[in-house]
Amino acid sequence: LTLKDGFLILVGSEQLILIALAGNDALSSLALIRRNLINVLRNQ
Repeated sequence: LTLKDGFLILVGSEQLILIALAGNDALSSLALIRRNLINVLRNQ
């Protein structure tokens, strides 16, 4: 989700919801943040 001052990434499963907040300067790393959150969910 695009916010006024950055981005919010939500990743969830039936048991867990992870939230990542990133500033506007983190636009280039949003894919990496998303991938890391998905990996955390897969390895829970």
